[in-house]
Amino acid sequence: MSAQTQTHSKAKQAARNALFAAGLRAPQPNAYPTHAAYAQAFEAYQAGTMQPLRDKLAAA
Repeated sequence: MSAQTQTHSKAKQAARNALFAAGLRAPQPNAYPTHAAYAQAFEAYQAGTMQPLRDKLAAA
């Protein structure tokens, strides 16, 4: 396996790990007084945290 392939694999695995960890930190429904408040927080988390990590994984 070439060094470039190994680096690529390590970068992709690191991006997967970051995405997985962020998913575990996503807003939880029981932390919000209403479903609407939870949905708003979840959508913001998806847009501000998860999507950039998905983009990073796609680029890795």
